[in-house]
Amino acid sequence: MNIRQGNQFSCDNLDLGFFENNVSYDLDGSIFRKYIHKTLADGRGNLSEAIDGLIVFARKYFKTYPMQRNMLLELYLITQQNWGFSHQTREVAGMYVEASDKILEIGMSKYGLPPMFESYWALADRIGELVDQTAYVHFMRMLNKQPQKPVMCILKNTKVANQAFLPYLMDNFNIISDPEEVSYTRKLHPISPFATFFYKYSDTQYGHNSTFLGSVHQELVDKNIDTSAFALKDVTIEPAETFLKSYGLKEADEFVVLHLREAGYVDGGQHLFRNSNPLDYVEAIEWLLSQGLKVVRIGHSNMMPLPEMNGLIDLTSVERPGEVDIYLCARAKFYYGTASGPVSLSLNFGTSVLVSNSINYQLNYPNSLMQILPYYDPSQKRNLSVAEIEGLGLSEIESSKPFLNRGLEPQFHKSEAHVRSVKEMIEFIDGGDICRSNKDMKIKTGRHDLLTCFTSDTLDLYQGTS
Repeated sequence: MNIRQGNQFSCDNLDLGFFENNVSYDLDGSIFRKYIHKTLADGRGNLSEAIDGLIVFARKYFKTYPMQRNMLLELYLITQQNWGFSHQTREVAGMYVEASDKILEIGMSKYGLPPMFESYWALADRIGELVDQTAYVHFMRMLNKQPQKPVMCILKNTKVANQAFLPYLMDNFNIISDPEEVSYTRKLHPISPFATFFYKYSDTQYGHNSTFLGSVHQELVDKNIDTSAFALKDVTIEPAETFLKSYGLKEADEFVVLHLREAGYVDGGQHLFRNSNPLDYVEAIEWLLSQGLKVVRIGHSNMMPLPEMNGLIDLTSVERPGEVDIYLCARAKFYYGTASGPVSLSLNFGTSVLVSNSINYQLNYPNSLMQILPYYDPSQKRNLSVAEIEGLGLSEIESSKPFLNRGLEPQFHKSEAHVRSVKEMIEFIDGGDICRSNKDMKIKTGRHDLLTCFTSDTLDLYQGTS
C-alpha cells in the first residue's frame, strides 16, 4: 500500500490541505522538497510571488516538522544565490531559527542536553563566518538570551580555519575534544541545536548573522555592554609581535591592514563580484604610505604580487603563525579592503574598517566606512540608486547570479575612487567632513538606523545622483 496515496496526497495537490487532512508523515522531508521544486517550476513567471507562497506553506509545515529545518537552509541558499529576494530570504532565516529553537527547547528541558554548535563547515575554512558566529554567541550570552555556553566538538586533528582563534572559541563555547565524547555528542546535536548561521532576536530582528550586531547595537550601548566581542590576549600578541618585528613592523608603528579578496580560496560563481584587482589599489596604498602609515597586506599565496613599496609589508606569500592575522586586524589603525573574513576579525576586535566595492548594501556596522559597488542598468543607461537596488530585492545579496539574471553590470571602482576613499577614511576617523555629509544624508533620508557611514561616491547612490 502506498501510504501517501492512502492519505490522498500527491505532487499534483501540494497545497495547505496537506495540514488540514492531518497527515502525520514526511519523516524524510521529501514532501516539502517536492513542494519547493514544483512551486518554483510553476511560478517561474513570477518567482517573487511563488516564494511568498512557499513561505506561507513553510510557516505551517515547520510548526509540525521542525526536524526538517535543513530544507529551510536549502531554500534560503537556492533563493539567495539564484534570484536574490532579500526580504524573503530573511523570512526563511527567521523560520530556520524558530524551528531550531523549538527543537533546542525540547532537548534542553526534556533531555537535559546543552545547546550544541552545528555549523562545522564554518569551523574548517571560513574564518569570517566562524568569527561572526562566535561573536553572536558572545553577545547572546552578554544579553542573557543564551547564558549557557554551546558545546563545540574539536578533535586534535580537526581542521580549524585559524588555530590561533581557539582561545577565543574557548571563551564562548564548551569545547569537547575527547574522541569518545565527541562521537557521542555529535550524534545528539540534531536534537539540541543552537543556530548561529542565522538569528532571530525578536519579531522584527532576524536574518543572517552578519546583520546581528547592527540589529542589537543600540541595546548593547544602552546596557553598557562592550560592542567589541573580543579583546586581544597575550597568547596572540607575543608570537605575532615577535614575527612582525622580523618584517620591520614595530609595536609603536601606525599601520593599516590590507586584504583584497582574489580567486584561489573559497571560490565559486556566487563569489565572482566579491573579488578584486589589487593593481587598482596601488595609488591608494601609495597615498597611505605618504602619510607615514605602514600597510600590511594579508591573504593567501595565490594572490597577485604588488609592486615593492617602502612601508608596504606583503605577507600574502609568507608562511606565518595564525596569531599574526588576528593581531593585525585587532591592532590596525583601520582595516582596508574588500568584504571577506578579515573584516569580521577587525570589526569584532573593535577596529575601524573601510570596505571597498561592497556587494552587500545592508552591512550595518559601527566604526565603518563603506564604498558600495554600483550596478549599471543598460536599459536605463545609468547606475541604480540604493533605493532601486533595495526595490529589486538585492540589497543583502552577495551572490553575483541574481544581478546577472537582471542584466545588471558591476561598476568596480578604479584607482581615483580608491584614493579618494582612503582620504575620506582618515577624515572619518578624525570626525571630519565625510562624517558631516553622512549625518546630512541620514537626516534627509530618515535612515537613522544606519550605523555605517559611506564614501562620497556611495552617498551619491543614496541620493540617486550617480
